[in-house]
Amino acid sequence: MILNNIKKDNQFRPSYELINKLAKIHGSSFYLFNKMTFINNLLQVKSAFNQYYSNIQIGYSFKTNYLPVACKIAKDNGVFAEVVSGMEYDLALKIGYVGERIIFNGPLKEKSELIKAFEQGSYIHFDSYSEIEILKKYLNENPTKEVKCALRCNFDINESKRSRFGFDVESGEVEAVYKELFEIKGCIPVGIHCHFSTKHRSLFSYRLRTKKIIDLSKKIFKERLLEYIDIGGGFFGEMEENIKALFPFHIPTIFEYGKEIGELMKSEFPYQNVKLILEPGVSIIANTKCFICQVSSIKNIADKPVVILSGGLHNIRPTGTHSSIPFIVLSSGAVNNVQNAVIGGYTCMETDIISESYSGNMEKGDYLLFDNMGAYNIVFKPPFIKEAPPIIMFEENDSEVSFILVRRRETLDDIFSSYIF
Repeated sequence: MILNNIKKDNQFRPSYELINKLAKIHGSSFYLFNKMTFINNLLQVKSAFNQYYSNIQIGYSFKTNYLPVACKIAKDNGVFAEVVSGMEYDLALKIGYVGERIIFNGPLKEKSELIKAFEQGSYIHFDSYSEIEILKKYLNENPTKEVKCALRCNFDINESKRSRFGFDVESGEVEAVYKELFEIKGCIPVGIHCHFSTKHRSLFSYRLRTKKIIDLSKKIFKERLLEYIDIGGGFFGEMEENIKALFPFHIPTIFEYGKEIGELMKSEFPYQNVKLILEPGVSIIANTKCFICQVSSIKNIADKPVVILSGGLHNIRPTGTHSSIPFIVLSSGAVNNVQNAVIGGYTCMETDIISESYSGNMEKGDYLLFDNMGAYNIVFKPPFIKEAPPIIMFEENDSEVSFILVRRRETLDDIFSSYIF
């Protein structure tokens, strides 16, 4: 497998022959995971922020893609685990994370999950007072224990709709709860956290939230030790021009984010004694995977070509967004020109449409390649109609590419193992 299948931007561009060979082994639909792109993305985030602020720590967002091999790579590169459920917490432990390198976020932390995280010495970011009640009871029953924690803070960032997560800043709730935490024996508030999701992910938005969380931290930790400020994730990452064209606004680079946030942190903390925690997911995993599926059939309905694929919208747009989805056709060589074709997935749903109007060469047996399939695709995929496709990792070794199966194709037993027959 020669490296000329990889472009300069590290996107995978395989030949039809190579994909057909892999399909004969793994089936007609699968993901390809680029290990080196993932590592390069991690290093790029570190480099982008370190140029302006040297005291940073990355926490990889497991919810974006909890592929175990990717999580292990993150761990091996000094990245914390950022988890939002007990399941993700247990996965982090299973792949070798120690508790002190796990950040536990999320709006629902069960009592048993929180106690495990307390015992393991993880960083707990409380999202509601119900969780703090569990903490108070735990510390009352375990007076020699200490728990490091922070609050997720909710404030106005000039969006039309407020976030539903965390503690409200404007009402004074955040200050009141921090005051209480400082007074609880064994409770050690060491940081402050925010995370907001916006469609535009603009530099202005990150500048605003960073400035607000810094100002809030100085007010709350005025006479106390502040270990870190955690501004969450949500950054855009590297993407091809045809993917960028889907967005009607500027797509910041990770270096622009690094400059905007890093310079602000350095101006407020010139000695760089406060750690800046970032929780990226999309920006480091999205462009590491592509999805490949085969043209299973082409037919005509009311004189309009209809193409059926061995993959579906669940594999490509599982979050429900349904803008035009760019793809590349890997042709077997047969010439069959279709005009204004509907391209649909394998499911029985009328909404499973990849393209409403495709014109170009496409023949049964060709493959379609979809870029930027690394974020949320595998974690959102439901067990609907068909088993989840396999994931194949490829990596460079002495100018050649080797392929390693990192998730096999799901089976009926996998899907129904929790059911009672």
